Amino acid sequence: MIRKSVAAHSCSQRLPRLHIRIHSPISQFHLVKIFGLFTKTATPDSRQSKNTPADEARETSQKIDSIESEIVAEFGAPTLLQPHHESIIEGAPALTPLSHVMDEAAVLFANGQSNEAKALLLQATRVDGGSKDHQLAWWMLFDLALAENQSDFFDHLALTYAKKFETSPPQWQTSTQDSDQDQSQPELPVLSFRGKLTEASQAALEQLQQIGLRHHHFVMEFAAITDITIPGCAGFLDVLEHWQKASCDISIRGGDAVVSRIRECIQPGRRDSDDAAWRLLIELLRLMNADEAYEAACVDYSVTYEMSPPASPQPQTKAAQQTPVFMLPTLISLPIDKLLAQTSEYAQQSPKLFLDGRHLRRIEFSAATPWLTGLQQLAQGKVVECRDTSFLVGRLLQLVGGASRLHIIYRKP
Repeated sequence: MIRKSVAAHSCSQRLPRLHIRIHSPISQFHLVKIFGLFTKTATPDSRQSKNTPADEARETSQKIDSIESEIVAEFGAPTLLQPHHESIIEGAPALTPLSHVMDEAAVLFANGQSNEAKALLLQATRVDGGSKDHQLAWWMLFDLALAENQSDFFDHLALTYAKKFETSPPQWQTSTQDSDQDQSQPELPVLSFRGKLTEASQAALEQLQQIGLRHHHFVMEFAAITDITIPGCAGFLDVLEHWQKASCDISIRGGDAVVSRIRECIQPGRRDSDDAAWRLLIELLRLMNADEAYEAACVDYSVTYEMSPPASPQPQTKAAQQTPVFMLPTLISLPIDKLLAQTSEYAQQSPKLFLDGRHLRRIEFSAATPWLTGLQQLAQGKVVECRDTSFLVGRLLQLVGGASRLHIIYRKP
């Protein structure tokens, strides 16, 4: 029954061999509730309403309560749902388990009901908890703010996130996709460190280290460094050492700003007990290919410490041939014939299908299954990988995934 309902709503004509695979344990009642929302799209009046967040939450509560009442009348009271949590937003629906809430939010957003999705995710982020699902709800909310171009709301989330998790929040990204952009050479992923680089930055540095090891070839950005201490320099040097042992290829962006901060910590002729700031300065200048400044720093170090400067590592990096990628659009919606035709041209020339999702903000629910089905037919057994995927889009793709064998690589939070 579920498979039939999804196929009827997802596309105007029945798709052959359409399978829906659910990746999280969701009850039958919860599934019916999710797919019942597809027929309740937002009206023009609701989209243009200037209600307060409390009013929007109250309307969401009434809508979902109405759906629940209809389902209970037809199928009886649900028995498989976990007990509801206490409501956080006045008038908003009580929370079911977080994984179910995030599934609902992804579907609501894909169906054009961003206000309802936002209300659910706001509840999820305000519940105390340190689980992976709890942090994932935050990342989905950041993606929603980006997709809806809500910069003020995004900044408010970032401040709250930084205080709660004591780490750098996600960064605002502006979509700069050009329809005539060359899709053959993907841009390198950018790792950014923001805020203070001090002895309290250990957790953020460990996360940064793991992300760098996953990408292997990336840009390290320092444009938002506000303060640096010598222990912080020692911590970042340790990260660089791990990257260099793994032969990572590192490019530096915003290096002048961090170099200026480091110079404030040191003074030629003054021998500090820890030379970490000097060593980080020398290494960053080397990575920046600032030859004259690098040589001068080495001389100052030798005079200050009366010893040779630290030897620079020479990682043996291989000049790997870059595989072409296909840049996905900002929105995937019906009809998808043109998008699949463009993808087909790319698939014929590439041994693997690498889809770049950095600009992809939303996939309409009605287009999700036909698009995945088309990809499966184009791939013909090849690897299909969607890179830099938002957490909102990825959640939807996992929910309706089927047998497409799509590998999802999420963008860095």
